[in-house]
Order: sequence, then structure tokens, then C-alpha cells
Amino acid sequence: MIKTIFFDLDGVLTTDKSGSFTTCKFISAQLGKDYDIDKVLEAYRFFHQKLLIGKLAHPDMWSSFNN
Repeated sequence: MIKTIFFDLDGVLTTDKSGSFTTCKFISAQLGKDYDIDKVLEAYRFFHQKLLIGKLAHPDMWSSFNN
């Protein structure tokens, strides 16, 4: 049973301009400290609309960040 849902309204839970940027920073850090965050942002933007409407989950796009 779901008891709590958190929504980040850009700046509420993070100090970044957007929750998407926070997510991309996290992914970049997981890939390695020298991984180019611009590559992560580009790959993330490709899937962003499907993520927003629930047609895709973050694990479904993970392999695209390793290319």
C-alpha cells in the first residue's frame, strides 16, 4: 500500500533548477566522476516525455547512458 508520494516541484527537494538536472547529476556520478554530464542530459532529454507520462521508467533507459 502506498502511504506517501513525494513530488519535487523544481527546487522544493533539490537545490538545482530542475529535478531532471538533479537526476542527471546523480546518473553522471554513478557512471563515474569523469563522465560528461552533457551526454547524460542529452540521453535523458530523449526519454523525458515518456518518463513524464509514465510510458517509460528510469531502469528502462539505463543502457542508453553507457553508449
